Amino acid sequence: MTNLEVKTELQIIFKEIFNFKSDLVETMTAQDVRGWDSLNHIRLMVRIQRKLKIHLTTSELTEFKNIGELIALIARKKIK
Repeated sequence: MTNLEVKTELQIIFKEIFNFKSDLVETMTAQDVRGWDSLNHIRLMVRIQRKLKIHLTTSELTEFKNIGELIALIARKKIK
């Protein structure tokens, strides 16, 4: 799965969870998304894992600093 494909899938997930209508930008962080608190972070990570059929470890769930790093992490997981 390419980074662009991951970004497209994430755009759908962000719309479902956060009602996020803008385009995702790789430099965005949780502070840039209204409603991205600790509870919604868990919901987001669960939805990503289920929809994209990947497993994220506990450290991976917290290691990314922005959307771009999350996209890269998911793309690496989808290659394996």
